[in-house]
Amino acid sequence: MVETTTLVAGPACLELVNTINNWHDPRRDALAEPETAEAWAAAVLDADVDPLSDATLEGLRGLRRSVREIFRAVAAGTEPRASDLASLADSYRSGLGAARLGCVGSVYAWAWTDLSSHITGPFADDAIRLLRDGPLERVGECPGCGWLFLDTSKNARRTWCSMRTCGARDKAKRYYRRTHPRASGADTEPASAPR
Repeated sequence: MVETTTLVAGPACLELVNTINNWHDPRRDALAEPETAEAWAAAVLDADVDPLSDATLEGLRGLRRSVREIFRAVAAGTEPRASDLASLADSYRSGLGAARLGCVGSVYAWAWTDLSSHITGPFADDAIRLLRDGPLERVGECPGCGWLFLDTSKNARRTWCSMRTCGARDKAKRYYRRTHPRASGADTEPASAPR
């Protein structure tokens, strides 16, 4: 499985944003190559994904940029840019070309018949559903890596993408600062390892 298939966000559209390992220092991208993108999408969508063309993959990366900007604005309590919302709407309309309405359990939902050329469809649909139905006040951005997540914790106080990664690093840094005063102004904190 793809190394960057760490799912912590909740909604698929936010998982799409998190395909960059760390937005502050991007070194790994699950959408860099068609093979890793296909494996990642298959894991997130729980569906078979045929080989993606370069154009389809570029469309998915473009949707990722728009979704990131939209939900970063939402997490900050500001209005998303109209251009990002228009890009999301375009991806949604384009994706509907290969969608059919079908019964899923006790409700009806879109199902995509050709994910290889309309991979943006499910992610755009998920983003629009989250914008429409919320809870938008529960969307957060991890200060450590820039990943987005939907806070489903009982007390609505989630701060990090994951307590095991950014949360643990932040707590370790705070502990180190408390127990090791800085020597003559030099930064002596341990370096944090990349994801």
